[in-house]
Amino acid sequence: MLSMLLFFLLHAYESKVVGVAAKQIVTSRQVRAHTIFTAYFDTKPQKMAYSLPLDQSSLMSATSNLLMEYLVVAEAKSFGLAKITDAEVKTAINRFKSRLAKSPYKQVWSNLEISDSELLDLAKVKLRSKKFLSTKVASFTVPVTEVELNAKMRSLSDKNVDPEQVKKQIQEENKQSALSEWFQLLRTKYVVKNLLLQP
Repeated sequence: MLSMLLFFLLHAYESKVVGVAAKQIVTSRQVRAHTIFTAYFDTKPQKMAYSLPLDQSSLMSATSNLLMEYLVVAEAKSFGLAKITDAEVKTAINRFKSRLAKSPYKQVWSNLEISDSELLDLAKVKLRSKKFLSTKVASFTVPVTEVELNAKMRSLSDKNVDPEQVKKQIQEENKQSALSEWFQLLRTKYVVKNLLLQP
């Protein structure tokens, strides 16, 4: 346990290339900054997705998340969609800074030495990917047909379940399936590699 703690302390802030997405090289330093920014930039603060400093497993997962955001932004740019304004970016950055000042991760962020231009890029990627993803998710939300509902109802052991709840479940399953297929399409369309997943 002590040796693991020492490893974290020694390597918490070192930076190395961990992936590439749509010609964008991603470092472990960027991934750590992205993890903190994600928790505090939005209208409502989010729970920190991973404990910091990131262990190897969390770093792999957090890297995959950031790489996917770059793919989503690349796709948005290719169609000229989900554009964001300077005002949106400024608001998100100001909100982030205000929350960070009261955060236990303030020193962690300081140690990463993220420049203003890096923070600006981080905010632009996060906001545009979020906006475009919301649009895609909405397009994947389609009405459930009677055929789908009846087939699902027949497969359930509990026949007294509320059909409306079953509809919502089917809709969510369909949405997640479509989203997963779209993500796979992006992985095929653009060059993406999480180097931490390489053997």
